[in-house]
Order: sequence, then C-alpha cells, then structure tokens
Amino acid sequence: MDAVRGKDGNLDGSLRASHIMPIILRILKTVTVYCGWHFLSGQSVPVRRREKFPYGEVVFVQLESGTTCALPAWMLSATCAAALARMEDMRNLGLIGGLGPGATVHYYRELARAQVGEMLIIHADMNRVRGHVEREDRAGLADYFARLIERLANGGAELAAISAVTPHICIRELEKISPLPLVDIIEEARVEIRSRGYRRVALFGTRFVVESRMFGMLEGVDVVVPDQVDDIHEAYMRTVDGGTEGRAILSKIARELPVDAIVLAGTDLALIFDETNTDFVHVDCAKTHIQAIVRDLRRPA
Repeated sequence: MDAVRGKDGNLDGSLRASHIMPIILRILKTVTVYCGWHFLSGQSVPVRRREKFPYGEVVFVQLESGTTCALPAWMLSATCAAALARMEDMRNLGLIGGLGPGATVHYYRELARAQVGEMLIIHADMNRVRGHVEREDRAGLADYFARLIERLANGGAELAAISAVTPHICIRELEKISPLPLVDIIEEARVEIRSRGYRRVALFGTRFVVESRMFGMLEGVDVVVPDQVDDIHEAYMRTVDGGTEGRAILSKIARELPVDAIVLAGTDLALIFDETNTDFVHVDCAKTHIQAIVRDLRRPA
C-alpha cells in the first residue's frame, strides 16, 4: 500500500479507499446466495473467510459497504436451496401426539428427517383418550380430537394425523367433523397389507386393536386373533412405558403364529422393532403412516 500513499502517509487522493474496495472485491473468490428468503438471495458476494463450528460451516462474506456478513454454508448450496423451496411448497402438518410420548418423538424425528417443513404438535390427554376407548365412546373421542385439530388449524396446520393406532377407533366419526383432512393409519395399513399380497395376518398392539381386528376396518384381510392376546397387550404396554423386554416376548409369539405377516399395529413398537432386529415378516404401521403423511404433505391442497 506504500505505493499509493502520499508524503503525509495518507492515501493519495487519486486512489482512496473508496476506489480500492471494488478492486479488492473483484480479487476475492465469490459465492452465490441461494436461500430464497435471505436479503442477498441471487447475489454473488466475495468470501472473506470460512470457519467450522459444531453446528456447521459458516462463510463470512463482504458486502459492498465493507460490512462483513456471516452466512451458514447451506445457504450457498443450490441443492439445499431446492430442498428448502420444496419444504416451503409443502402443506403444514398438525400432529396429535402424547399417545404415548415415545411414538410422538419417533414421528417427530422421522418427519424432521424427511424435511417436511413446518409442523405443529399438540399433546393429547392420554387418560381421557383411554377412557373414551374403554367405554367405546367413539363420538365423544371424535369430538375431543376435532377440538384439538381445530386448535392446530388455527395455528396454521393444513393436514392432521394421530400418532397412535388405538385412538383411530373413532376415525370414521372424526372424518365427518374434522376441520382438516386426515391421514388415516388404518387405511394406509390396509393398503400396504394388500399391496404386499398378505392374506392372513395377526396384529400386535393393545387389546382393543387385537381383539377388534383393528375395529373391523381391515376390509379384504383375514385377521387372526391369537390366543396370546393378554401377553401381546402386556408386552405392548411395557413398551409404551419405555421398556424393551417386550421385543423378545412378541418375537417368540410372532414365530409361532400361522400367518403371512405380523402387523405392528401399535406405533410404539417402532421403538423396539426395525429392519435390523426383526426376524419375522411384518408391516410397520408407524413407518407406513409416516410415509403416507409425507406423501400427502407434498400434494397440493
């Protein structure tokens, strides 16, 4: 810089800082900001430096004013920007959770991994829901869920789902009064069972699910009610409470049943069974339901 300084040590009037800055910016490597909502979107800006942090890489760019601006590296990725655009085009989900909490967390993690965009989760009163189920009060349960869904809708949700199988006992009643369209886990399970060609299945879940053959809604499927209903129910409820011992009990029963497949008809079973530790043919209702939710969120309203 000495070559451009005058005798007094100051910048020569013919080449001041305001003249030098554009030259420096042209020399620096530039990056393009792809994040659609950022004020620099679509602009190419010079990079001053890059730093890595536990939460990811940050790129420090320089604005024309000389100000340094920090940007997460993903904002400079066309791929990430495209994914963000897809998320912005998706409908917002309203999820009724808390039935039980482990399955709710599982749904949240899987949906977040699928990059479904914004979602709202409302915690239902499990004791109240259980009471409606035990009394077979389908209308009362549907009315309760409809009020929860209305609160989700007021928060911006455009599609609703319930992260448990047993409460779907009231799905037919709920469909008639719900403020939002619903993703029905029973219908999705029925379609999955038939698409795989399974004709004879047994259900693992609560006593209400197993004994009712999932409320008589699996049309076109031969559902066997095992003699070990009590053992299945108890093993499932231990899983809901956070235990893992139910996996060995249910696996043994599954291998003994003369069926084409076992339907994991309790979403908490996704916490103890996966593709790596399940040695019997099965249909995972939670997995099927989550895939259907993602599919419907990506559909136009």
